[in-house]
Amino acid sequence: MKKFNVFQLKTFMIILMLFDHISFIPGAISSTWKLVIHAVSRCVGVWFAYMAVEGILHTRSRVKCNLRLFISAMIMFIGNICLNFLFKSKGVYIYNNIFLTLFMGYGSFSN
Repeated sequence: MKKFNVFQLKTFMIILMLFDHISFIPGAISSTWKLVIHAVSRCVGVWFAYMAVEGILHTRSRVKCNLRLFISAMIMFIGNICLNFLFKSKGVYIYNNIFLTLFMGYGSFSN
């Protein structure tokens, strides 16, 4: 039985998350596929939270790791603002930020 490494699993989860987010673009896919993709992609957030805990347990510097999560959250936040501005006329509003969620959860373990 073939085992996947963390990078391969992470890549697969990112693809699942991408499909889940594409389903929120009006008219991108049918409503039936929206439900299927949404159901299949529910594991993504939990998996990333699990990997953040694994990172806490195995990192050399919790402060640097938390700083990287914060920087990633700010980059994603700025990207969301730009996309919201660009697609405002189409009624698209993006508010998801998994890095901010992980940063906030990670902060409680940083002591």
